[in-house]
Amino acid sequence: MEYDGLVKEWDACESIRNRLRGGGFLEDTSLGDEPNNKVCVLNQDVIVPLLVRMVPVNLQLPIVEQLRTVVAKLYEDNQRQVDESRVDDSAWFCRKLVVHVKRKAQKKLVSMDMDFQELCLVLKPELQDLVDGIRAQQAEDDPEDAGDEQVHF
Repeated sequence: MEYDGLVKEWDACESIRNRLRGGGFLEDTSLGDEPNNKVCVLNQDVIVPLLVRMVPVNLQLPIVEQLRTVVAKLYEDNQRQVDESRVDDSAWFCRKLVVHVKRKAQKKLVSMDMDFQELCLVLKPELQDLVDGIRAQQAEDDPEDAGDEQVHF
């Protein structure tokens, strides 16, 4: 997996930059720190660059040690003084989220949430027909809150 440019890409993202400069961390844990569809969507600015980098390497997961290096550089570039355990937590959080998306995409457990569907499509564009079918069904049914429901075909 290619890590070059990841710090720059994250730093160019307004939500990440604002969170860091506001005293927060790379990840947004306002919905919790356990991986689920909603947490992945909330942190899509963090994980999409990782998902994109996974595609050319056969969906190989990011190496935590490499993520630690990148995360530490991001904090340093944003004048954030954080200890090693914080860097470690951020790196593992990123990995847990991409593992969640990869697992859901591979099992074709595509959420009714369009934003989560888009995350799955980054990794597996061949799911487009499945997603289109779900969206068509959703448009017909017009559910009030389909949120985190799973559909498996």
